[in-house]
Amino acid sequence: MLDLDYSLLVTIVLFLVLMAGLNKHLFKPVSELLAQRKRQTQGRLDRASEIEREVEAKLQRYEEKLQEARVEIAALHNRLRAEAEESREEILAQARAEAAEAVNRAKGELQAEVERLKPTLRSSVEDFSGLISNRLYPS
Repeated sequence: MLDLDYSLLVTIVLFLVLMAGLNKHLFKPVSELLAQRKRQTQGRLDRASEIEREVEAKLQRYEEKLQEARVEIAALHNRLRAEAEESREEILAQARAEAAEAVNRAKGELQAEVERLKPTLRSSVEDFSGLISNRLYPS
């Protein structure tokens, strides 16, 4: 069998004292340091996740505002185009009316000139017809 002597008992006691000392001065501080680092790392990861969510939310709001601005720009562009087209139509209508008025005025002036020249033309025609008949049929 096994002989238990005094040196085995001293070795076991020394081993337990060594383990208690290592536990108190090495294992616990290292374990606490690792736990503290883990908490700090987790806190930083949580903060990074929070910042990432905030950035994503801000980016989403930015994209929404950008889309709203694009819609407003498109609406403004369409409104300005419609106003320009309306203005163009008004200018064309005014120009057509002025052109029609000028044509009517010119027609009236021409008609008046024709009426004014008709008596002169009739007398000239009578004079020419008399001259022609005298030359064709001398008397």
